[in-house]
Amino acid sequence: MNIFGYYKRLFSQENIDRTISGGITPQIRLLVISILTLLFIFFLIVLVFSIEIGGSRGFWDKLWMVYNNFIDSGNQVVEHGFLNRFLVAIMSLFGTVLLSGVLISTISNIMERRVDAIRTGRVTYKKVNGHYVIVGYCDTTLSLIKEICKKDDNSVVLLMSGVQTEDIRSTIQSHLTKKDENRVIIYFGNIESEEELARLNIHLAKEVYILGDGNTVGRDSKSIESVHKISKLRGNPAGKDLLDVYVQFDRIPSYSNIQKMNLPKDYVCNGDIPNIYFRPFNYYENWARQLWSLYSIDNNYDFKPLFFKPMTMKCKDGKLVMDNAENFVHLVIVGFNRMGRSLFLEALRVCHYANYDDTVDECNRVRTKITLIDKDMDNMLPYFKAQFPYLESQIYDIDIEYMNADVCSTQVRSFLVDVSSDEKRMLTVAICVSDPDISLSLGLNLPPEIYENEVSVLIRQEIQTDLGKLINMDSGRYKNVKIFGMLDQGMSMSLLSDELPAFVNQIYICSNCKEAGEKENKNPEEHCALYKSPGCKFSNNGKGKDNFVSALCNFINEQSPEAISMKKYAFNSWFTLPEIYRWSNRYQIDAYIVYCSTLGYKILKDEPKKGWEIVDNDEFKEKLDSGYLSVLSRMEKYRWNAERTIAGLRRGDKRDNTHLIHNLIMPYNELKVKEPEQKKKDENVIKNMLHILELGGYKVYRRIDS
Repeated sequence: MNIFGYYKRLFSQENIDRTISGGITPQIRLLVISILTLLFIFFLIVLVFSIEIGGSRGFWDKLWMVYNNFIDSGNQVVEHGFLNRFLVAIMSLFGTVLLSGVLISTISNIMERRVDAIRTGRVTYKKVNGHYVIVGYCDTTLSLIKEICKKDDNSVVLLMSGVQTEDIRSTIQSHLTKKDENRVIIYFGNIESEEELARLNIHLAKEVYILGDGNTVGRDSKSIESVHKISKLRGNPAGKDLLDVYVQFDRIPSYSNIQKMNLPKDYVCNGDIPNIYFRPFNYYENWARQLWSLYSIDNNYDFKPLFFKPMTMKCKDGKLVMDNAENFVHLVIVGFNRMGRSLFLEALRVCHYANYDDTVDECNRVRTKITLIDKDMDNMLPYFKAQFPYLESQIYDIDIEYMNADVCSTQVRSFLVDVSSDEKRMLTVAICVSDPDISLSLGLNLPPEIYENEVSVLIRQEIQTDLGKLINMDSGRYKNVKIFGMLDQGMSMSLLSDELPAFVNQIYICSNCKEAGEKENKNPEEHCALYKSPGCKFSNNGKGKDNFVSALCNFINEQSPEAISMKKYAFNSWFTLPEIYRWSNRYQIDAYIVYCSTLGYKILKDEPKKGWEIVDNDEFKEKLDSGYLSVLSRMEKYRWNAERTIAGLRRGDKRDNTHLIHNLIMPYNELKVKEPEQKKKDENVIKNMLHILELGGYKVYRRIDS
């Protein structure tokens, strides 16, 4: 009874429809069962009625003849007698239908289904490993794929999205080389489903990038949930490195908030053991940092720095004096959208210069100026100030001005004419309007004085058009106009890497060990061992001159195994660091390009043209000892004030990490009086800068005649 029920279900209309529209396995299974069933029925008939097909007499001969007549209708001619011929004709007919018709149709259907599955991203490749995973498709996905292909020219890139696979593939085909295109495998799936994410072989991946699908409601929240699911899929981390999980936050408020928080333990751990490394980022901030920070060097972008008239300093009567101390940076940002806000916040982090002197009267201090213009500023500003409430009260060396006005109005155009005519201003105008056509029109039709006075103009364009390329190459009226913000250029692997920030953090740990050890009458190595703070034992062996990062530089140059151990120590310290302090180390590096410019130096990765020579550590130290250390330490202090203020910390009498209160957010001149020992931390940043740059593959040069 069960066997008849099985066949009834097997050959039911519903099951046949489901099988035909299903995968390879059920279709092959149905065909094989049909063939074997018919062979068995015909063989049973031959045995029961003792029919001798083709003269066969034995059991195996009869079985063989049934099979031969089933698969080959040509065997019918040797049969005699009505019953034999009738049976063989029926047998051959069924064989022809199944093997010539149904088999070919099944194979054809399987191939069509396979092609359709590949085209629509429904195929799963279970053996893919050592690959990169991208979860979600949005404006920045293409740029990310290019960066991955640039970094690793062999590994597969697995992309999963809820966007139609054919749409993604057509975009990729038009922007990638054939070689890179062939490395990208596209899956269609629900990126919020753990079952779908399991198709990505997370436990075998090199890196994971969570971008989210564009124009999705609650995109940032869903990305956080994806982190949790990926940690679960990663599983037991025993004997493995942490899996790097890079997460893009689309909204500035979400991004700002996540920078202040550590994710719950079960989001980044398998049990109690960490198995993933969570690294948030924001596309708009990435672009801002590539415009004006150290990372502008990596991508060879030809953007003018904000301080395009570097201050020259000379020693007079044993004291450093600036020739052009009255010059100051003035940044005007048009459009207070996500790009405009990101440029504003990055400028607050890097615009700290040597000519701001907090020892003179308030009215005589030379400050950086930032003007923000938007016709809807009055509506947007309260929300922004609620997120960043202390910008104007705790960033002492920058004046901020908000204008509720249309950039095309007479008021704004007159304002631009006035500021562009001031020779003391280093003026940059950034057009951040979202609409690319309007943005381009505004940037190319500013008051003529803007172009005549060689003001730097930046125009946001999401897509690099031929017109944009022509503007970038123009050597006439628009020679100081540059296009930025392109979607396919917004990512930077060097910017996302945390290797240099980890070394910055380790320097801080070791300097604290040294200070604490001195107070306890212990050498730094003994203090490190006592407090489980690694690193100093390497820097006190005579090679590093009591400095972790200089010791690491020496070990790396000597290709010593100690370098591997030191890196491991630094990364272990980094992975246990709260998120808010990781960002402090990341942003510190941004300002190195400003500090080196103040010294008259240039940072490069490639060899410079003639007229430049490399700066070694002895020359760098001599320069600092000549008076520059105090100047740069003051700049670093104001940079730190601004960076911590943006992070949400407020000044208070007593430090409270839980409620983001810090007692050291104060003017540098006040710090020297109230907390004189603390200025050593700012000095250490400057002293170690050359070593950090060396570890990042950068070199510092000076003009031969300087």
